[in-house]
Amino acid sequence: MKILLDENLPEGLIEPLRRLGHVVDSVGSLGLKGLANGPLYREIAVKVVLTVIRQQLEAQFVAEFLKVFASTDWSSPTTVLEWPLPS
Repeated sequence: MKILLDENLPEGLIEPLRRLGHVVDSVGSLGLKGLANGPLYREIAVKVVLTVIRQQLEAQFVAEFLKVFASTDWSSPTTVLEWPLPS
């Protein structure tokens, strides 16, 4: 899966997601910081995932993100998905 991390997500997610076999970039690494979401989504994103994991230290966030990411079915055709889904 191709993944583009928004500028508000920690860049510490890039390598763990790449190790899982995904192609990963970030808004920052592509020089797109500050671009409004509308133009960004139109230009780049096919599926938008609104991440709703509470804010915490990067290492904890990355661990929580990867745990939930691995258990999610990404085959849904939904264009905008609030993630992770409430339990």
